[in-house]
Amino acid sequence: PGVVAHAPSVAVFEKSGGEWTLTQLIEDLGCVAGLAVEGDIAAVADCCPAPGSSEGEVPVGRAHVLRRSEGLWHKAEELDTSLTARSNRMGSRFSGNPIAIHRGTIVMGVPFYTPPETNLYDSGIAFVFHASGGPFSERWILEPKYPESGGQFGDSVDIDEGLIAVSALGELGYKGRVYLYSIQSGWKHLTHLTPENTRGLWGFGWSLDLRGSRLLVGAPSERGEQRGINDYGAVDPDGLPYGAAYLFTDDFGDGWEETYYMKDAKPNDWGNGFGAAVVLSGDQVLVGGTGRQNPGFIHVWTLMR
Repeated sequence: PGVVAHAPSVAVFEKSGGEWTLTQLIEDLGCVAGLAVEGDIAAVADCCPAPGSSEGEVPVGRAHVLRRSEGLWHKAEELDTSLTARSNRMGSRFSGNPIAIHRGTIVMGVPFYTPPETNLYDSGIAFVFHASGGPFSERWILEPKYPESGGQFGDSVDIDEGLIAVSALGELGYKGRVYLYSIQSGWKHLTHLTPENTRGLWGFGWSLDLRGSRLLVGAPSERGEQRGINDYGAVDPDGLPYGAAYLFTDDFGDGWEETYYMKDAKPNDWGNGFGAAVVLSGDQVLVGGTGRQNPGFIHVWTLMR
């Protein structure tokens, strides 16, 4: 089935006979900021203030766990974080997807978290929940290695095969970073990535997809006017926002490198948001855009071996 987020609910669609049909509406989920699905389990990031927030300190982030049984989804667990604040700091201005799930582990970003007694406003944080045959519980907290005010660490996250990727859109003067963590007796900072040709406010890290030794990152406001793949022409900081996507790889375990720089080969309009959504699927790379004057679109590349 397909699951589509719609605050404060999640709508479930199933395909039958070539058509998608709404089969269920799961309500009472606060304000849905992100959604991740794996098999018969789903995780929903809730950006609304927790109940009782006006009465004192509340968890800075929360998630809902949905499970499917006998063809229907139901709300099974509610996950609150161990850190508290006067009000829920999830915020509501998300660019990407702050929640991901993989094999009994949920990672959730809280990009508008401000550490207490600091001036690192909206520097962000991320939480890792794990389940071993029972309910989920918080196991680790991830923090940016180079926190900045407005860094928004946790705006987009993903997890796959012992790796976690977390974007920080506002770091490096809003050039953006993507952090990678590996599991080594807990989650440890592995490296961080920023393309050399990016500039501030170009949205690097808006979207990301992590699959094994490959990481695809979207930058939908990137202003290079090049076309196609790996055309590293001069970047015009004052150019139009055509958007871009970057593929990083670590094929031989000797470090992550930028392998491909992808642009819309024949853009029909600037501002289409090329890179607003990215997906890795086998030997295919998919990059989507929102469309400024035209409907949304998806570009597909296939790796030829």
